[in-house]
Amino acid sequence: MRGLPGSGKSTFVKENFPDAVVCSADSFFVNEDGEYIFENWKLQQAHQHCFRTFIEAITSDAEIIVIDNTNTCRWEYENYVFMAEKFGYRIRIIRMNFAESDIPLFGKRNIHGVPELKINQMFERFEDDTDEEIRG
Repeated sequence: MRGLPGSGKSTFVKENFPDAVVCSADSFFVNEDGEYIFENWKLQQAHQHCFRTFIEAITSDAEIIVIDNTNTCRWEYENYVFMAEKFGYRIRIIRMNFAESDIPLFGKRNIHGVPELKINQMFERFEDDTDEEIRG
């Protein structure tokens, strides 16, 4: 999955891949009470946790695995694609559709409190991928 915070990635995953193993850096920040507590200084750890979860899923032959992160640039997800291909998985890159005019809405709608300024910065660096399917 690819898309800005608040663009509907997680909702799309829940509705379309209910039986998938979902790997997400965001899950690292959910405490035992189910509260999301983001700590910027732990972001690298969160992405390492996400990749470890992914490796556990592919090595245990999970049928469907979804990487539910923003993945604004190809380098952020190319290792997932590489490993999935090595393990014989079919790859689908799904991008949630968005326009610059959606940023204020996404700033209000995202459940993790990502401010509009940060979403705009992510929009500015977002790279297109010719292999992606655009949804939403």
